[in-house]
Amino acid sequence: MSGSKDKKRRQDQKGQGAFDLRNPKEMEADQTRKKQTRTAVIVILAVVVAGLLLTIVNSHTFYRTVPALRVDGTGVSIAEMNYYLHAVSQQAAGDPDIQLERAVEMATRSTVLYRQAVAAGLTLTPEWQAQIDAEIQRFQDTAEMWDVSVDAVLIHEFGDSSARSINLNVLRRLFETAALGHMYVEHAIEERRAGYSQAELEAFYQENRDDIEFIAFRVHAIPFTPEADIPELLETEGFEPEMVTALADARAAADAIAQAARDGEEGFVEGVLESMDEEMRAWFSEEETRHSAPRSQLDALAYGDWLLADQRSEGDVTVVVGDHDVFVVLFLSADDNRYYTANVRHILIRPEEVESIDFSDPDLDFEEIDWEAIAAEEEAAQAVAEAEAEAILARWRAGAATEESFIELVREYSDDYHEGAADPGMISDINRQSNLVPEFLSWSTDTARQVGDVGIVQTQFGFHIMYFVGYNDEIYHRYALAQQGLAARDFEEWLESALEAANPRTTFFSRFAGGP
Repeated sequence: MSGSKDKKRRQDQKGQGAFDLRNPKEMEADQTRKKQTRTAVIVILAVVVAGLLLTIVNSHTFYRTVPALRVDGTGVSIAEMNYYLHAVSQQAAGDPDIQLERAVEMATRSTVLYRQAVAAGLTLTPEWQAQIDAEIQRFQDTAEMWDVSVDAVLIHEFGDSSARSINLNVLRRLFETAALGHMYVEHAIEERRAGYSQAELEAFYQENRDDIEFIAFRVHAIPFTPEADIPELLETEGFEPEMVTALADARAAADAIAQAARDGEEGFVEGVLESMDEEMRAWFSEEETRHSAPRSQLDALAYGDWLLADQRSEGDVTVVVGDHDVFVVLFLSADDNRYYTANVRHILIRPEEVESIDFSDPDLDFEEIDWEAIAAEEEAAQAVAEAEAEAILARWRAGAATEESFIELVREYSDDYHEGAADPGMISDINRQSNLVPEFLSWSTDTARQVGDVGIVQTQFGFHIMYFVGYNDEIYHRYALAQQGLAARDFEEWLESALEAANPRTTFFSRFAGGP
């Protein structure tokens, strides 16, 4: 009876899994099979997951969406970081860690300025949009010209590793970010300009006078020795006899030029030409003797102290003996910027281009080039352009002859006009140091210029039909420079704080920058 109960209990326990009455070897084999099955499943899952991760990592979407950098909550994608890395690598090759640091700085600045532009409600101007469209179109045109894909052009432009994650959409976004950033800098500086008192402006001007004020002069150097180490400038003791003679000859030539220069700039140039032989005259350009430089750059010159003397006045001339040359110097002017800046409009008529010579052609035979024919073609093209400019000016004079009618002609004829330009043909805030070709600058800054004056000016770019709009009468250039300098300084101080507050942090995925 008891044996029957034990048997039943054991069967019940077996059914509940409490015991396994199989042969121990069978049990061990079963456990091994289960273990192998689990391992196989894990391996398969690992392979699948690894494959998915590899596909994602190698996909363009990964690089274009996953942030490598966070700037105050804004993500900068790996692809965008690749662009910034390429930019810094063009500036200076070096340690990859240093390049990444510089790329982070560039990306942070661009992001901060872009966010400020958006917050200020700025949108791209038609001019900026046109520039961006043209840059994007350049890649497409290049691809078409080379008969390759745009991706191939991007690889050529940015390198294989970067271009695989950069496409035209990424570039457009980066260009627009940069453009809005530039716009914000101009906007923020302009906002600050009006907030300074005249006392603050004058104090800033005086503090930075040496970098703001320019001195104009003519100088001609007459070398007297090919050797170095002249012991004293004017003492001849210790000189070799031929050195004494060379110095005396150079000094005599300089004195003769100085005497001629007492008749002004023309006399100076004539005196320099008289001191030269025929071969040197052939290579001489009078513009090579004319200079304009800020006061701070004159200290190092042998004649700098003479130019910087407070009592200096127009037409003063001197001779200064340097270490290797005798200099004859004519003082023209010291500009303290007490004048109003000018605004002009212009219509540019470019001469038709003459067929150019491919100087890179290894088979080019210079003796076969008909230089006279080329010169004649260029002269004819210049004449056609000049005649067109004169006809346009005559049309303006025969019409309403107003600034508004001039603007219409700018839109219709100017080779320098871009569709959608906010202020057609306008060149604003022209000062005596503006980065303009000399002929254009001279016409615009002529003190006799009156509002409504017109004329035709020829420059290296073609023929400019000029219209003088007038002077900026709110503030003269002395304080305009101080306004700009103060506003720029204050903005840079603000930007430095803003960049620090942005707290840029690279993410785990920054290690993928530079790839794939």
